[in-house]
Amino acid sequence: MTNIFEHFYEEDQRLVRFFSTIKTIYELINSNNINAYPLFKSSLQLSLNRLFGCEKLMDYPVRFYERIEVYLKAIINRINKVHRNYEKDLKWSETISLLETKLSEKIEAFGIDNLQEIYSIKKMFEELKVSLWAQELVAEDKVSFKRIEKMIDALN
Repeated sequence: MTNIFEHFYEEDQRLVRFFSTIKTIYELINSNNINAYPLFKSSLQLSLNRLFGCEKLMDYPVRFYERIEVYLKAIINRINKVHRNYEKDLKWSETISLLETKLSEKIEAFGIDNLQEIYSIKKMFEELKVSLWAQELVAEDKVSFKRIEKMIDALN
């Protein structure tokens, strides 16, 4: 049985890794390596805002946060690979953005109250990003653009 101090130490180490990863992401964003890709840079900043900028962030299910380190590592992989597949990255990013906009519009239009479904879709967006940009981290579920679109369309 672990004592309370070991538990807090483990959580402390997890937070250190988390903030270290975020620091790395922002250092990479502000480096000269991606300044040649202004559309990529703005897309990346939008992605981070959507990941962290939710007004109900604290209402997200705990399960979402269990994989946040994976989502952050996927962002680092994306940054490191941009010079190889810039056009493909933009295409994927644009498709994700269109689907995220569709979700937002549907929520606004219908005032959807089922937060669990909405969070499931938002989690699928992050898992899709893992499957696109960081396959080695392995997405938790089978995800695709089409699967996410069907979930959005099924929202009531």
